[in-house]
Amino acid sequence: MFLIGNARSSSAAYSALLLNFIIFIVIAFFDTPLCLNILLLILPFKNTLMQYEISGVTLNQYSAGLIALTIVIFFKLLHRRLRYQFELLDLLMIAFAVFCLTFFYTSSDIIKSSRVYLHTVFLPFLSYVIIKIIITDKNKYISAKNHIIVSLFVFSVLSIVNWIGTGGRAGLEGANILAERSLLILTIFFLLSNRSLIQIPLVVTKFAAFVLGFSRSYLVSFVISPIFYYIFKRGYFRSCIILISFFSLIFTLTLAIWYSDKTQGIRKLEAEMQREYKDNYSQARMGVTRVTDLRQWEKRFYSSGSVWALDLKNFLDNSIIGSGIGDTYVTTNASSHNLHVQLLAYNGIIGYLLFHAIFILGFPRGIIKCKENVLNRDIIFFSILMMILYVNGITNGLFHGSFNKILFLAMGFSIALRNIILKTRIDN
Repeated sequence: MFLIGNARSSSAAYSALLLNFIIFIVIAFFDTPLCLNILLLILPFKNTLMQYEISGVTLNQYSAGLIALTIVIFFKLLHRRLRYQFELLDLLMIAFAVFCLTFFYTSSDIIKSSRVYLHTVFLPFLSYVIIKIIITDKNKYISAKNHIIVSLFVFSVLSIVNWIGTGGRAGLEGANILAERSLLILTIFFLLSNRSLIQIPLVVTKFAAFVLGFSRSYLVSFVISPIFYYIFKRGYFRSCIILISFFSLIFTLTLAIWYSDKTQGIRKLEAEMQREYKDNYSQARMGVTRVTDLRQWEKRFYSSGSVWALDLKNFLDNSIIGSGIGDTYVTTNASSHNLHVQLLAYNGIIGYLLFHAIFILGFPRGIIKCKENVLNRDIIFFSILMMILYVNGITNGLFHGSFNKILFLAMGFSIALRNIILKTRIDN
């Protein structure tokens, strides 16, 4: 079905994208949940197999499918074949999206800002809306959940095979290693909760792929995830989020101040590690020593703190509305790799508060008592995933790559499950 991909010339890219767009339109019109499940299947591979380069903007089948599915859903909403229930969270998302779009004029690079807006605001918000509309009962949710589990199993196997052949970090060429790790964590939680011997090979495979990614922040987050589970199971969702948000902001500012001008320190570490690893230095930076060698952690603190301090100058220059999403003083990196710095520099205080209001309201107020314990448990799992993405965002950011796509995907499922539980209680 999906034979057209990796087109680079303008005419070929337009043709390939249009063809795949039409295919998704047809599928979505006749079977909307099936179209969503197909998108979930290709989600981990969206940057690996099929991409289209158009006017400097890279698109893929996942983004084409999301837009096609949105058009069909909008058509069905107009004809009242589907329904959508607005709530405060939706209104805040609209406000944030409009705010980011409105202040494009403050950006010094409109093309770059448009690209960042598309992939970190517009498409993630679309995924949230789509899931909230489509996942309206337990059967549709279980089907979507199984597609995620299967897709991540295939991704895990291919990642391990690639690691055996190349060494370094387990993953696929072109894929966002960190973003896919978050999905692996979610499916590991799903499988472990079933307590079935049949699931053991799946769990082992996914856990191996997860560990071999050598992501420091995700490994730490995975280790402390039982603490999040304990807190969330007792219903303390939003209070936990507020505390994490506050202390992570303090950590960010402290690191930015402490390491802002210590360039000699990072150069000394670089020279020391190069002498020790010699010809294997590049591979050592990507392998197990990323986790085991504490100098690699310290080096990351040096580089992160100095970059955060540089990008916070953006915020000080335009603290209320920011410099425009995607705009940055940092020319040697794609972004400052910190969600607090990104939000403050891009969107100022207004955007920062709006985003955090969205993030906090995306978590449930508490556990809703019902007979569907599986749904309540999965809400906790999606909440843990959102929390892990946020914690990872302290050192890797959110407004680049696929982090926000997965964050709002998880938020959409969490809200959809809450609505299913409430509907089940009313029906009973």
